[in-house]
Amino acid sequence: MLRHRGFRRLFIAQTISRWGDTFNAVALVIVVFQITNSGINVSGVVALEIAPVLLLGSPASTS
Repeated sequence: MLRHRGFRRLFIAQTISRWGDTFNAVALVIVVFQITNSGINVSGVVALEIAPVLLLGSPASTS
């Protein structure tokens, strides 16, 4: 599959995008903890970050 130029470009772009998403999530947790010094606030931010996936993921997949 990586022999196809279009797929290879898509694969590389998606990989870079995922790295960026991961970096953003880790940085957000670090910044919230540094500002608030509270694990509860960090868990709240993480919960709010995944809430749309949990709430909208299933209905979106059924339509």
